[in-house]
Amino acid sequence: MNVVIGIDPGKSCGLTVFYDARLAFIWQGSHERLRDVLTNQLHHAVRVIGTQTRSICIAVERYVQLRGRHGRTPQNDALEVIGYVVALAADWNVEASLQSPADARALAPDAVLRQLGVYATGVDVNCPDADDVNMATRHALLHMAIKHNTMFARMISRAGQG
Repeated sequence: MNVVIGIDPGKSCGLTVFYDARLAFIWQGSHERLRDVLTNQLHHAVRVIGTQTRSICIAVERYVQLRGRHGRTPQNDALEVIGYVVALAADWNVEASLQSPADARALAPDAVLRQLGVYATGVDVNCPDADDVNMATRHALLHMAIKHNTMFARMISRAGQG
């Protein structure tokens, strides 16, 4: 069994967990709470799959701070989250995959998330919107498409049958 955890870092974060291409958990909230939520999900994954931590991957958005370009504001929270996610992955002996947000969004725009049945709304995460959890889902899907393409293909096939 493979477990893919997607994370969208920032002041507000999103986290999505897939077990063998089946959505199992979504969460959106503050970056201060993410570490506890992620740790709990890692504990749960190890209970489910045993000690095979190499079957777990955390796919997190790669954020690069650009000075004065594109009108972006610095996102120190995103950099902090990425840092502790990578450190936590190393502590747990799981893969951390840093990904481009553009690649993730290109693979899975909202319409694709809806087709796959994994699009979340604010109601689903008890927030005004679910933008962060949907972006986390995109990162999980991108990792599946690249590293676990048969798992990703099964997910698409199930969506086509539904």
